Amino acid sequence: MQKISVIIITKNDEGFVCEILDKLVLQDNNFFEVIIADRCSTDNTLTLVRNYPVKIVRLDSVCDGLGEAINFGISNSIGEIIFILSGNTVPISNKYISSGIRAFETKSVFLSFGDVSNETQKSFLGVFRKPIFKSLGGRRIIAPNEIKNVDLHSFVVRKSDWLNNPIPEKNLKNYWQWLAKMLKSDKKIFFEPRLGVKTLGKNKKNIFLKTGVNRQFKDFLRKESNDLFN
Repeated sequence: MQKISVIIITKNDEGFVCEILDKLVLQDNNFFEVIIADRCSTDNTLTLVRNYPVKIVRLDSVCDGLGEAINFGISNSIGEIIFILSGNTVPISNKYISSGIRAFETKSVFLSFGDVSNETQKSFLGVFRKPIFKSLGGRRIIAPNEIKNVDLHSFVVRKSDWLNNPIPEKNLKNYWQWLAKMLKSDKKIFFEPRLGVKTLGKNKKNIFLKTGVNRQFKDFLRKESNDLFN
Protein backbone atom coordinates (compact mmCIF):
# COMPACT_ATOMS: atom_id res chain seq x y z
CA MET A 1 0.00 0.00 0.00
CA GLN A 2 1.33 3.43 -0.97
CA LYS A 3 1.93 5.95 1.80
CA ILE A 4 -0.27 9.04 1.52
CA SER A 5 0.16 12.50 3.03
CA VAL A 6 -2.34 15.37 3.07
CA ILE A 7 -0.70 18.74 3.65
CA ILE A 8 -2.89 21.68 4.67
CA ILE A 9 -1.26 25.10 4.31
CA THR A 10 -2.67 27.41 6.99
CA LYS A 11 -2.41 31.07 7.91
CA ASN A 12 -5.11 32.41 10.25
CA ASP A 13 -7.67 29.85 9.07
CA GLU A 14 -9.53 29.27 12.34
CA GLY A 15 -12.88 29.70 10.59
CA PHE A 16 -12.22 27.08 7.92
CA VAL A 17 -9.63 24.45 8.84
CA CYS A 18 -11.94 22.31 11.00
CA GLU A 19 -14.33 21.87 8.06
CA ILE A 20 -11.43 20.53 5.99
CA LEU A 21 -10.37 18.12 8.73
CA ASP A 22 -13.95 16.96 9.29
CA LYS A 23 -14.28 16.24 5.57
CA LEU A 24 -11.05 14.23 5.58
CA VAL A 25 -12.42 12.07 8.41
CA LEU A 26 -15.33 11.10 6.12
CA GLN A 27 -13.15 9.94 3.23
CA ASP A 28 -13.61 6.42 1.90
CA ASN A 29 -9.86 5.90 2.35
CA ASN A 30 -8.54 6.82 5.80
CA PHE A 31 -4.98 5.55 5.51
CA PHE A 32 -3.08 8.82 5.32
CA GLU A 33 -1.23 11.28 7.51
CA VAL A 34 -2.30 14.90 7.82
CA ILE A 35 0.30 17.66 8.15
CA ILE A 36 -0.55 21.25 9.05
CA ALA A 37 2.12 23.49 7.49
CA ASP A 38 1.41 26.75 9.29
CA ARG A 39 2.56 30.15 8.06
CA CYS A 40 2.81 31.81 11.48
CA SER A 41 -0.90 31.99 12.32
CA THR A 42 -1.80 34.50 15.04
CA ASP A 43 -5.38 33.31 15.61
CA ASN A 44 -6.71 30.03 17.06
CA THR A 45 -5.86 27.87 14.04
CA LEU A 46 -3.23 25.77 15.81
CA THR A 47 -5.32 25.44 18.98
CA LEU A 48 -8.18 24.00 16.92
CA VAL A 49 -6.13 21.57 14.83
CA ARG A 50 -4.54 20.07 17.94
CA ASN A 51 -7.93 18.44 18.59
CA TYR A 52 -7.28 16.24 15.53
CA PRO A 53 -4.61 13.57 14.86
CA VAL A 54 -2.35 15.83 12.81
CA LYS A 55 1.32 16.68 12.63
CA ILE A 56 2.07 20.41 12.91
CA VAL A 57 5.09 22.08 11.31
CA ARG A 58 5.58 25.84 11.37
CA LEU A 59 7.45 28.04 8.90
CA ASP A 60 9.98 30.43 10.38
CA SER A 61 8.75 33.62 8.73
CA VAL A 62 5.33 35.16 8.26
CA CYS A 63 6.65 36.33 4.88
CA ASP A 64 7.02 32.77 3.60
CA GLY A 65 4.51 32.19 0.84
CA LEU A 66 2.47 29.28 -0.45
CA GLY A 67 5.32 27.80 -2.48
CA GLU A 68 7.66 27.79 0.52
CA ALA A 69 4.94 26.23 2.67
CA ILE A 70 4.28 23.46 0.14
CA ASN A 71 7.96 22.58 -0.11
CA PHE A 72 8.35 22.67 3.67
CA GLY A 73 5.29 20.49 4.24
CA ILE A 74 6.37 17.93 1.65
CA SER A 75 9.88 17.77 3.11
CA ASN A 76 8.30 16.78 6.45
CA SER A 77 5.96 14.16 4.98
CA ILE A 78 6.20 10.38 4.71
CA GLY A 79 3.85 10.02 1.74
CA GLU A 80 4.64 8.74 -1.73
CA ILE A 81 1.59 10.63 -3.03
CA ILE A 82 1.04 14.11 -1.61
CA PHE A 83 -2.28 15.99 -1.45
CA ILE A 84 -1.99 19.77 -1.07
CA LEU A 85 -4.84 21.91 0.32
CA SER A 86 -4.93 25.55 1.35
CA GLY A 87 -6.42 26.26 4.76
CA ASN A 88 -9.74 27.35 3.28
CA THR A 89 -10.19 24.79 0.47
CA VAL A 90 -12.52 21.91 1.33
CA PRO A 91 -12.76 18.70 -0.74
CA ILE A 92 -16.24 18.26 -2.18
CA SER A 93 -16.25 14.49 -2.65
CA ASN A 94 -15.82 11.77 -0.02
CA LYS A 95 -13.77 10.00 -2.70
CA TYR A 96 -11.23 12.82 -2.82
CA ILE A 97 -8.38 10.68 -1.47
CA SER A 98 -9.15 7.48 -3.39
CA SER A 99 -9.64 9.42 -6.64
CA GLY A 100 -6.29 11.13 -6.23
CA ILE A 101 -4.58 7.80 -5.66
CA ARG A 102 -6.29 6.26 -8.67
CA ALA A 103 -5.02 9.05 -10.93
CA PHE A 104 -1.47 7.89 -10.24
CA GLU A 105 -2.07 4.35 -11.45
CA THR A 106 -0.81 5.77 -14.74
CA LYS A 107 2.94 6.07 -14.20
CA SER A 108 3.39 9.03 -16.54
CA VAL A 109 1.05 11.23 -14.45
CA PHE A 110 2.96 13.47 -12.06
CA LEU A 111 0.23 15.90 -10.99
CA SER A 112 -3.55 15.76 -10.68
CA PHE A 113 -6.16 18.40 -9.82
CA GLY A 114 -9.88 19.23 -9.92
CA ASP A 115 -12.19 22.23 -10.27
CA VAL A 116 -12.17 25.07 -7.74
CA SER A 117 -15.45 26.83 -6.91
CA ASN A 118 -16.45 29.70 -4.67
CA GLU A 119 -20.00 28.45 -4.22
CA THR A 120 -20.14 29.35 -0.52
CA GLN A 121 -19.22 32.98 -1.10
CA LYS A 122 -21.07 35.98 -2.45
CA SER A 123 -19.53 38.70 -4.54
CA PHE A 124 -19.81 42.38 -3.73
CA LEU A 125 -22.90 42.35 -5.98
CA GLY A 126 -24.58 39.85 -3.66
CA VAL A 127 -24.74 37.00 -6.17
CA PHE A 128 -23.08 33.62 -5.91
CA ARG A 129 -19.76 33.45 -7.64
CA LYS A 130 -19.12 31.13 -10.53
CA PRO A 131 -16.15 28.73 -10.51
CA ILE A 132 -12.84 30.54 -10.88
CA PHE A 133 -11.90 28.31 -13.80
CA LYS A 134 -14.25 26.89 -16.40
CA SER A 135 -14.76 23.18 -15.87
CA LEU A 136 -12.52 20.97 -17.96
CA GLY A 137 -15.14 18.23 -18.19
CA GLY A 138 -14.63 14.58 -17.24
CA ARG A 139 -11.45 12.93 -15.98
CA ARG A 140 -8.71 13.16 -18.58
CA ILE A 141 -5.16 14.23 -19.41
CA ILE A 142 -5.11 17.99 -20.01
CA ALA A 143 -3.48 19.70 -22.98
CA PRO A 144 -0.33 21.83 -22.46
CA ASN A 145 -2.21 25.08 -23.12
CA GLU A 146 -4.53 24.27 -20.18
CA ILE A 147 -1.84 24.33 -17.49
CA LYS A 148 -3.07 27.76 -16.37
CA ASN A 149 -6.07 25.91 -14.88
CA VAL A 150 -3.87 23.99 -12.41
CA ASP A 151 -4.54 25.70 -9.08
CA LEU A 152 -1.62 25.90 -6.68
CA HIS A 153 -4.08 25.89 -3.76
CA SER A 154 -5.27 22.32 -4.38
CA PHE A 155 -3.51 19.50 -6.22
CA VAL A 156 -1.92 16.08 -5.86
CA VAL A 157 1.70 15.33 -6.76
CA ARG A 158 4.02 12.34 -6.67
CA LYS A 159 6.74 12.95 -4.09
CA SER A 160 9.48 11.43 -6.24
CA ASP A 161 8.77 14.04 -8.93
CA TRP A 162 8.85 16.80 -6.34
CA LEU A 163 12.22 15.60 -4.98
CA ASN A 164 13.74 16.03 -8.44
CA ASN A 165 11.89 19.28 -9.18
CA PRO A 166 10.80 21.22 -6.05
CA ILE A 167 7.82 23.50 -6.57
CA PRO A 168 9.00 27.08 -7.31
CA GLU A 169 8.45 29.45 -4.44
CA LYS A 170 8.17 32.95 -5.85
CA ASN A 171 5.65 33.72 -8.58
CA LEU A 172 3.03 32.20 -10.83
CA LYS A 173 5.16 32.29 -13.98
CA ASN A 174 7.85 30.20 -12.29
CA TYR A 175 5.16 27.69 -11.42
CA TRP A 176 4.07 27.45 -15.08
CA GLN A 177 7.70 27.01 -16.09
CA TRP A 178 7.90 24.10 -13.66
CA LEU A 179 4.79 22.52 -15.19
CA ALA A 180 6.05 23.11 -18.73
CA LYS A 181 9.38 21.50 -17.86
CA MET A 182 7.60 18.39 -16.65
CA LEU A 183 5.41 18.25 -19.77
CA LYS A 184 8.51 18.46 -21.95
CA SER A 185 9.83 15.37 -20.18
CA ASP A 186 6.66 13.48 -21.24
CA LYS A 187 4.96 13.72 -17.87
CA LYS A 188 1.17 14.21 -17.81
CA ILE A 189 -1.24 16.39 -15.84
CA PHE A 190 -4.47 14.65 -14.94
CA PHE A 191 -7.84 16.32 -14.37
CA GLU A 192 -10.14 14.43 -11.99
CA PRO A 193 -13.57 15.96 -11.14
CA ARG A 194 -13.63 14.19 -7.77
CA LEU A 195 -10.59 16.23 -6.77
CA GLY A 196 -12.77 19.36 -6.89
CA VAL A 197 -12.72 21.70 -3.89
CA LYS A 198 -14.74 24.66 -2.69
CA THR A 199 -13.11 27.75 -1.23
CA LEU A 200 -14.49 29.33 1.91
CA GLY A 201 -14.76 32.97 2.90
CA LYS A 202 -11.14 34.07 3.10
CA ASN A 203 -10.26 34.75 -0.54
CA LYS A 204 -12.36 37.83 -1.29
CA LYS A 205 -10.04 38.76 -4.16
CA ASN A 206 -10.62 35.50 -6.04
CA ILE A 207 -13.42 37.08 -8.06
CA PHE A 208 -10.70 38.96 -9.94
CA LEU A 209 -8.29 36.03 -10.22
CA LYS A 210 -9.19 34.67 -13.63
CA THR A 211 -8.48 37.91 -15.49
CA GLY A 212 -5.09 38.25 -13.84
CA VAL A 213 -4.19 34.63 -14.50
CA ASN A 214 -5.14 34.87 -18.17
CA ARG A 215 -3.03 38.02 -18.59
CA GLN A 216 0.01 36.48 -16.92
CA PHE A 217 -0.38 33.23 -18.84
CA LYS A 218 -0.45 35.02 -22.20
CA ASP A 219 2.70 36.87 -21.23
CA PHE A 220 4.29 33.57 -20.22
CA LEU A 221 3.41 32.00 -23.58
CA ARG A 222 4.90 34.91 -25.51
CA LYS A 223 8.21 34.41 -23.73
CA GLU A 224 8.34 30.65 -24.36
CA SER A 225 10.93 29.92 -27.03
CA ASN A 226 9.73 26.41 -27.90
CA ASP A 227 6.66 25.12 -29.65
CA LEU A 228 5.20 23.11 -26.75
CA PHE A 229 2.12 25.32 -26.50
CA ASN A 230 1.49 25.84 -30.23
